[in-house]
Amino acid sequence: MKSIKFLAAASAIALAMPAQAATLYTDSNTGEMATPGDYGFLFGSAGGAGTLSFNLDGYRTLDGVNCCTDTFDLSINSSTVLSLSYDLGGGGSNSLILDSNGAIITGGTFGGNLGGQLQIWLPVALLNGNNTFQFSYSGGAQTTTDEAWGLSNIIVTGNARPISGAVPEPATWAMMIAGFGLVSMAMRRKQSVSVRYA
Repeated sequence: MKSIKFLAAASAIALAMPAQAATLYTDSNTGEMATPGDYGFLFGSAGGAGTLSFNLDGYRTLDGVNCCTDTFDLSINSSTVLSLSYDLGGGGSNSLILDSNGAIITGGTFGGNLGGQLQIWLPVALLNGNNTFQFSYSGGAQTTTDEAWGLSNIIVTGNARPISGAVPEPATWAMMIAGFGLVSMAMRRKQSVSVRYA
């Protein structure tokens, strides 16, 4: 009886252990890109909650809301979740146009004609399968000698898709051992029953 209680407790502990979030995608630096322009990537996930963090880099005179407004958009799986226009060297006011996921945004301009940087973090809902992240800037066409944008330190975390032949996690091992123990105990009990013939 003690063995059954121990195995049940071990199974409960194993089930209570949280799964560790995995890094699903990283990119250290896209470099300078012209406005308008876009950048995207595709990666696999097991679905569920995740996070995205990245730096939005402005070069030279990237505008906020003014005569030459430049607007940044982030779409996840074809749905726009973040849209903003910030002064990243070109002047104008800052405007958070859309923020459906509750982004945390810090940073700003380095000064007129000096560019700037925003550090952005937000929770994301990932699909089980492939996920597409699309970043874009819209506005008047400019040469990169006037203004440019880029991304750096992109990190997406979430639940990784299982890899065939991968080593099971400790919680999985604990559940398997508990299951083998219960089967073994049931087999022993069955063997100890004696049959009487009349």
